[in-house]
Amino acid sequence: MARVRATLLADAAVWGEATVALLPLPFLPFDLVTKVQGQDWVVPFSAALPFLDLETGARPVKGKVQVQPPEFPSWEVWAGYGIPFTFPWKSHCGAQGELLSCREGSEVIRRDVTGQAIHEHIPRGSLQGFCQLESLIPRGQGGWTSITQNAKVYVRGLFPFAGNLVAPPGHQDGAGFSARFKEPFGIVLVQPYPRRDGYTGHHYPAHFVVADRQDHVLRTVTMDGKVATLCGQPGKAGHRDSPSWLERMGSWATRRPLDPPLFNAPTHVAVSYPNQPILVADSGNHVIRTISQDGTVGTLAGTPGQAGYQDSPDPARAAFNDPQGIAMDPGTGRVYVADRGNRVIRIIYRGGQVSTLAGDPEARASRDGRGPLAGFTDLKGLHVDRVLGGEYLLYALDGHAVRSIRLSDGNVTTLLGVVDQPGWEDFREGSWEVRARLARRPCLNDPTGILCFPGGFHIADHGNHAVRTYLFDHKLTTWAGGPDLGGATRWGLPRDFLTVPLDENYAALEGPRTLAWSGLSDTCQHAEHLALTSGSGLARLQYAHNILDTLVIRDLEVAREAAGGPVVVRFALAALTPWERQVRRPVHYTVDFMSPDGKVDTRIRGRSAGGETVVVLGDPPWEGSGTVVVRCVTDEGWSAGAKGYLPAS
Repeated sequence: MARVRATLLADAAVWGEATVALLPLPFLPFDLVTKVQGQDWVVPFSAALPFLDLETGARPVKGKVQVQPPEFPSWEVWAGYGIPFTFPWKSHCGAQGELLSCREGSEVIRRDVTGQAIHEHIPRGSLQGFCQLESLIPRGQGGWTSITQNAKVYVRGLFPFAGNLVAPPGHQDGAGFSARFKEPFGIVLVQPYPRRDGYTGHHYPAHFVVADRQDHVLRTVTMDGKVATLCGQPGKAGHRDSPSWLERMGSWATRRPLDPPLFNAPTHVAVSYPNQPILVADSGNHVIRTISQDGTVGTLAGTPGQAGYQDSPDPARAAFNDPQGIAMDPGTGRVYVADRGNRVIRIIYRGGQVSTLAGDPEARASRDGRGPLAGFTDLKGLHVDRVLGGEYLLYALDGHAVRSIRLSDGNVTTLLGVVDQPGWEDFREGSWEVRARLARRPCLNDPTGILCFPGGFHIADHGNHAVRTYLFDHKLTTWAGGPDLGGATRWGLPRDFLTVPLDENYAALEGPRTLAWSGLSDTCQHAEHLALTSGSGLARLQYAHNILDTLVIRDLEVAREAAGGPVVVRFALAALTPWERQVRRPVHYTVDFMSPDGKVDTRIRGRSAGGETVVVLGDPPWEGSGTVVVRCVTDEGWSAGAKGYLPAS
């Protein structure tokens, strides 16, 4: 996939305060698109100077360089995906060259910005962009003085991560878009742990493990999107564990290659903490598999290839039927399995004993209750989380609802949604009692993945093509996607709390399946980073907690002041801090004039300084009633929307 980049160079004789504008491609004027450039392009006269290369940590051009400490602390800049933004730097008089280096994941992009320039920047999967401006000032005897200024750029939105959602599904290892998946399903973050792989004590960085269900393999994905096959044979279903010590010795003696492990439609994966095996729900084989630190594949419990229901103290004699969700209790080391075909929750103890925690295989309807008195219908994802008092709860996705299971006695309660009724609804306003009633209404559609955090959990709402967040004070919101955008994947802004139809600036998802923490949450205090499987690839979502500014549209009025005259739209914009104090924030807005059939007849874009009343005049082709949709977004990516109606005259 070619990337179009453009650089507009200003007169190098202009000195003073300089500004860099990071412009995403949709906002780039056509006359600025000058050429397709590679990863590391610098205009010739800057390439001859001894600038620091962030990628190698060296200076490709020789020269005596005296490095001065940064004049200012690093700036922290929030930005919204697809939203142009600027940040200032100090241009040094007498500098022979100034170079802006931007780090996006493992890629470094360099631009000459001597004097004053406009730099186009497209977020392409990195959740944090590091920018450094280096000014080189000549001094005596051919030496240089280097002065640096740094900035960290945090971009809110949905980014591509690994795999190509446009290309046909397939199997191919590689980086970013060059990788191919068939049906990435389960995903889990594996934290660093020591392994022995030819080098004693080698330290492997954090990475993801993904179960590619249709390809029957497990894949690894590094933090910069490099994909490799971990175990399994692409496209070949079956059951085979790693060879034993005797088999390996026999292979070495006879010079015969060993057969690789085989899986059959693996779905969910889990791991509790470092130094523990990865757990895999090998659904097609009706067993639970393990992948140890040295890559050895084994069978934890179940009878390979035989579906059934059987508890047993011997894990090899136990029977499962299409196991799906899997989770581990970090307190006891017990493994919990959503035995979908048997409609029960199973436990695998440390010693290997398999028993049933809750549910009845004969039940055909959902019901709350304790242990065998409870009923499940369509179990999928699981997650264990500690609640107040130190007790652990198991959250299970069942049909179109979220059920909670108390691990101490197996008591099952429906927490969110209705098991046999799909729906779509967000709720965050009103009293606690009102929100509690709304939580018992249909609001989910075939959720498949759940991920807990303190105070709530995230849901991969597969049927609604959305990522949802539920808080334990009965608030349900949507961060990305929605049923009105299903069937395609589009990178863009988080949905936040928009209730109006979304436009092309907002992210769309194609049936997200499972979620995992991306391991980058410590890069910003108020940000959360998720990795998710969707379609035939992986994506990353940085949404950030809604504890910074909140954008509000107030006093929306739609009227036609005279017959046959223009439609006048008035609204006030306000950005509120968490303490409800109003602040001024630059705001981009769009006003859509929609005919009764839902077609957008006229769209007007604009920009406001915020904290003021905006007046927009529109001349839609219809004379009668119509709808006006207003969307506003700040440079940081926090958005709001409102809908107004023009009555028939």
